[in-house]
Amino acid sequence: LENGLENGRTHAEKVRLRSNLQEQYDYVIVHKSVWEALVAWYGGGPALVREVVLKGVQQVPTVEIYPLKLLVVRSSIAGRVEEVEFSSEATVGHVKTQLCKRFGLEEEEVRMWDYYHGSKYALLDQADRTLESARIMNEQKVLLEEKTNEQVEDTEEDNGDVLATSGGSTGDWLGSYSGGFKYGGFGAASEDAVIESKGQRGGLCGLSNLGNTCFMNSALQCLSHTDALVQYFSSKQYLGDINKDNPLGMGGELAKAFGALMEKLWKGGASSISPRNFKHKMARCAPQFSGYQQHDSQEFVAFLLDGLHEDLNRIKQKPYMEEKDNDCRPEEVIADEQWRYYCSRNDSIIVDNFQGQYKSTLICPVCGKHSLKFDPFMYLSLPLPSTKRVSIKVTVISTRGEAPPTKYCAQVPKQGTVDHLLGELGKLCGLKEDEALLLTEVYSGRIFKYFDDHSEALSAIKPNDILVAYRLPADKVDRAGKQYREAVIFHRKSERRKSYLSSERCEKSLFAAPLLVPLHPGSDDLDNELRHVEAAIEVALKPFVLPSEGAQHTNGAEGEMDTEETSENSARLHKSEPAYMICRTNQNGTTTEDFEVVEKSSGDVLRTIGGFFVGKPNPGIEYFALDWSNNADGKYDLELLESPRLHSSMEDALCAERDGKKPVTLQSCMECFLEEEELDKDDMWYCPKCKVHRQATKKLDLWRLPDVLVVHLKRFSFNRLWREKLDTTVDFPHDALDLSSFLNANAGKEKYIYDLYGVSNHYGSTGGGHYTAFAKLPESGKWYHFDDSRVSPVDVEEVKTQAAYLLFYQRRHSEGTEISEMEVDMLSNGV
Repeated sequence: LENGLENGRTHAEKVRLRSNLQEQYDYVIVHKSVWEALVAWYGGGPALVREVVLKGVQQVPTVEIYPLKLLVVRSSIAGRVEEVEFSSEATVGHVKTQLCKRFGLEEEEVRMWDYYHGSKYALLDQADRTLESARIMNEQKVLLEEKTNEQVEDTEEDNGDVLATSGGSTGDWLGSYSGGFKYGGFGAASEDAVIESKGQRGGLCGLSNLGNTCFMNSALQCLSHTDALVQYFSSKQYLGDINKDNPLGMGGELAKAFGALMEKLWKGGASSISPRNFKHKMARCAPQFSGYQQHDSQEFVAFLLDGLHEDLNRIKQKPYMEEKDNDCRPEEVIADEQWRYYCSRNDSIIVDNFQGQYKSTLICPVCGKHSLKFDPFMYLSLPLPSTKRVSIKVTVISTRGEAPPTKYCAQVPKQGTVDHLLGELGKLCGLKEDEALLLTEVYSGRIFKYFDDHSEALSAIKPNDILVAYRLPADKVDRAGKQYREAVIFHRKSERRKSYLSSERCEKSLFAAPLLVPLHPGSDDLDNELRHVEAAIEVALKPFVLPSEGAQHTNGAEGEMDTEETSENSARLHKSEPAYMICRTNQNGTTTEDFEVVEKSSGDVLRTIGGFFVGKPNPGIEYFALDWSNNADGKYDLELLESPRLHSSMEDALCAERDGKKPVTLQSCMECFLEEEELDKDDMWYCPKCKVHRQATKKLDLWRLPDVLVVHLKRFSFNRLWREKLDTTVDFPHDALDLSSFLNANAGKEKYIYDLYGVSNHYGSTGGGHYTAFAKLPESGKWYHFDDSRVSPVDVEEVKTQAAYLLFYQRRHSEGTEISEMEVDMLSNGV
């Protein structure tokens, strides 16, 4: 590799990945030697080669998954655009050399231009400069301006791809005149360019999309309408606070870029600008934003505010203070002490306006040890109520034939384990003390997986998985002290099928969830062994036996089965014609020549092929199948096999799903955020008293609230198996959000009331989507919709949508507008 460049291969010679793919979910990165080994063992391909480049100020090694795609325009060929790919770290000189070789041009006869928006933006004449540092964006046009010795006549402009000239002379550069709006006032590419100028007032300027940068534009519009930041940057006060010596900052580069952008957004006169310079500076601070893939606006806000804080931190020499023991001291003393310590090392416009403090309490479940910490925060990430718990549907089948198969819906913690699920199921189905539940996953009529590890995370269960739990004896030892065995009973039916190459034939196919029954310990007596198998199946099938015509099938309390009468009905029904045949199978439910068949007839076992077991029974699990006959429907309820009864919890789940589509209040999200929870087993806390890691309980409480409160609604969930976005509508107030009741008791009677001024919206799914913003002008109080470069007025009621992702609130102060006690009460109650 040369200069991080793969020889300037075109997109036709490389495989370009779809946009917005996620590592570990859509792809994994492996070393070249690992790839070669995998191909040697299993085959495959093509190889998707990517380079490691150094990104940002810290020169972080980064695998460049998406190289830059350039649209090359030649001044000598009208209407033709060539697509090529280069690494963002390729130099301008190398790119020019590769392009000239590709098109058969002499480098001395060509000038290369940044052809942004179809106009000559900047001459690319610094050969050692990288494309990244030259602000070249993905899918951007680059102009190759060719020198000619012929008289150049007037040519027509073709969609901005070819530059028009007027009366050129011998030796002129073809296309030396830049048609359209000229950017000469900005000189080099170090400024954020004005795209359109229509005399717009300050604060109503859009931001052009540089290629999947709507997330950045949405966040910037919300932050740029924060009154404290507008005043701070417009007054140039930030220039005196720049900390050039902070190793965690960028020497003021990010703050200056943000200040320049704020000035252009608020000086008026432009309808939209292109934030190229700001994006470049942000990418240097946070290399993950260096490409042109979709990102999360909340992550962008977090990194931007943190970067601005480090650039503008007024503390040049940070003092060291030893943390004291928090035992036996008042909470308010500890909180004030830790806040003073934090502020002695962090002092900026960001801390002044955006940062608050919360209390974190951890309690050991064994010794009761309390751990108390007070930490700063810059935003609140609030879970939606539906993200804390998850509904999992499970069919429970009794092995004793005491109840029909019933489908339950268990509400369990989303970060819970199989043990949580089994505990909730036990409560729902009334599990007895001498019973235990065995959880399985069923697929295509077979048991696909046994959940033997009760500590397994529920995140491993996908929404469409079919789960079946079997009620088995808790003690697998009978009265004689011998251990039970288990048998899986498949259900099979005959179907006639005709293939393309053969005539019609009868095939057996699996259906419904299999039964799981306990078998008594085996013996050497064949008939006795067979009767054990038949008896176990007979018991398991009791709930499916249909009563004979005119027979009373209930006795005593409603819904209880009359076991004796059911047995009589079963015997009478089977005297006519067998409803099923019992076959021994392998674990896939397939019968082979070595397996024998037992026909269920009038209560007798008919051995149609020799002995049922060959020698002693195999230890462990046995496998059988019930081959149901065509007339079984009149004797057994086969529909119940495939469609179990629904428990009342299923109806509750349907109601919850319907309610999930209804709006939830911001207050309920806050309550969900502050409720006590048990730590996940992968995130256990080390108890200093027990000297071991414990699954402690954690509780958060708000202690201090900032003047500017950023609320993040946690709509996205990810893991290795699935990803989802919740489109639940959150009902949030745009005026007078009262959070006083959520603050600690030591906050006094001071009111914490906030007014909304910005919303970052996300439309679409987790794989991409689009970001927009709503923002309110401080002086007029009018709301506007910002969709990249487009700005339009909206009514305040239009601000509330199910796309709301980030909410920006400004606190009211006592000297400001007063609100009535009635208004406070209404808003506190979510009205």
